[in-house]
Amino acid sequence: MVLSLPPLSVEAESLYEKLEAFVTDHCIPSEPIFSSQVSSTGFNSIPPILLSLISTAKSLGLWNLHLLSTLSHLDYARLCCVIGRSFLTQHATNTTAPDSGNMEVLHDYGTPEQKSRYLAGLKDGSIRSAFCMTEPEVASSDARNVGGTTFARSTRDGRPGYFVNGRKWWSTGAHDPRCRFMIVMGKLVSSEGEKEKGHTMVIVPRDCPGLRIVRDLTVFGHDDAPFGHAEVEFKRCWIPLENCLGGEGEGGRIAQSRLGPGRIHHCMRAVGLGERCYDAMIKRSLEREVFGKVMIRHGTMQSKIAEGKGRLETARLLTLVAARAMDERGNKGARTDISLAKILVPRMILGIMDDAIQTHGGAGVEGELALFYGAMRCLRIADGPDEVHVGVVARREAKAWMERNGKL
Repeated sequence: MVLSLPPLSVEAESLYEKLEAFVTDHCIPSEPIFSSQVSSTGFNSIPPILLSLISTAKSLGLWNLHLLSTLSHLDYARLCCVIGRSFLTQHATNTTAPDSGNMEVLHDYGTPEQKSRYLAGLKDGSIRSAFCMTEPEVASSDARNVGGTTFARSTRDGRPGYFVNGRKWWSTGAHDPRCRFMIVMGKLVSSEGEKEKGHTMVIVPRDCPGLRIVRDLTVFGHDDAPFGHAEVEFKRCWIPLENCLGGEGEGGRIAQSRLGPGRIHHCMRAVGLGERCYDAMIKRSLEREVFGKVMIRHGTMQSKIAEGKGRLETARLLTLVAARAMDERGNKGARTDISLAKILVPRMILGIMDDAIQTHGGAGVEGELALFYGAMRCLRIADGPDEVHVGVVARREAKAWMERNGKL
């Protein structure tokens, strides 16, 4: 059977061309400038070059692409493959995690007041946010374990609310100087001190008394300033009842609606980064001579290039198929396709990156390829580790087999 994917819509085609030019002419050349500026500012401020890129992206109509209702998931997947070629592009176009997911949550579940106070600022880029789910004390890949962070009902000056207590880590964006609030997942605590069933999500302002950044977390030694990942402590952080998102006990459902699209967006961007590493490997093989001939003429190098092409196109196809399934069957109906992409795409792109590093020798382990590799390796853990998605696919495939063969 030949898989036929529809062409880009007219709008997406125009955006694709603009994105390609923006990434090639602006974002990639700006990366060394960004690194130089952030080395002196750290987490204290946003490098001016990024602010310049944001201004350019807005002028080109490349802002908030994930919120365009006229784009299908398949259209956006193809755009993300371009966005992923440079880490600066997602920040410049306001499509980076966790803000993109938090925008979607606020759009779907936020009250008018929450949208006015927080969503509007995220959309225009004047503020940033963090998402706090993972906890250091438990294996958070099993969402049922998440509960060390509690929301105890209380009243202050006659106003109902919660005391938030707990500790979260890998809270991406918490250290961004523009961060103004965090969406926190935890368990409600009854007046008797017992945890209630289900999870709840609340909004905690960044300047809430009792909220403390415990430490910066690094990814293979890189701190990802000025955005960063942090361990965050909540100690009797009082918030009003209206800071609850979507209703008490609805946190699990909201998390699934948020993480489903987020998983596939990561894979889409991974394909773009894989393309960049693949191109770097070919360029290196054409420039360097070893053992009397150019690298490209060695059989081992030819194998790397051929296998890399196969990995890249397989990863692309898995991602696009999952995106099309989301368009046709919704996030829940596409769960197997999403999980397959989440399992296999990072592995295949890591294979390309590993060969690119090997091809570059010493230059491969100290420059951008090493940073790309570290970021991609994390994707096998982020938004549910491989093992979780393997289980999803296996269970659903076994159930489908039993249905086909009359075993149910």
